[in-house]
Amino acid sequence: MSAAAPPGGAGGGGLPGAFPAGRAVVFLDVDGVLHPARPGRRKGARFRPEAMEALGAVLLTGGGAAVVLSSSWRLSEAGVSAVDAALVAAGLPPSAGRTPVSRCCGARPREILSWLDAHPPARAWVALDDIDLPRAARSGEERERLRGRCVTTDPRVGLRREDAEKALRILGRGPEARAEGGRGGTSRELKVELRAGEEGGRQTGAGATPPIG
Repeated sequence: MSAAAPPGGAGGGGLPGAFPAGRAVVFLDVDGVLHPARPGRRKGARFRPEAMEALGAVLLTGGGAAVVLSSSWRLSEAGVSAVDAALVAAGLPPSAGRTPVSRCCGARPREILSWLDAHPPARAWVALDDIDLPRAARSGEERERLRGRCVTTDPRVGLRREDAEKALRILGRGPEARAEGGRGGTSRELKVELRAGEEGGRQTGAGATPPIG
């Protein structure tokens, strides 16, 4: 899509200094993460409860991390509103910002790194995407910065419990995380969050939002 990027969301999007210093960030794709990459049009196909619960575990257990949208859903106000409505319906805060838009092919890794460069100082962060972002990076420097920071979801099902566990391990290693060493453990808090989501049967916003990409 060649449209210009909309202004930043509540967290200022790509505006330097508009985001709380040191706050952990979850860069969030939507298609292939919060629902399958090809969800279909049946009711409840988008923003699947299991994926929203897994995201909630990351945000609520991960020290109050904020969502910055990296998905193409951020390219329209309608898309951002639909994602924010689904987050709020799942008991989560709305997105706090959006990555800038680049016209280059395969630019998502660069867009994420550009957002980070515009919002110092260094902070803990993780990217949730069905694209293998380090592999999609255009340069060795970009790949090195992304390595150990990304959780690649299965586009057929979206975010799962094990993806949430990996994301929390990444956030727990702070601003200097690189490739994971060892298996890492599942925190007791994560188990409590996931169990609460399952037992609570939260309703997520799955309205008839048109496909955005």
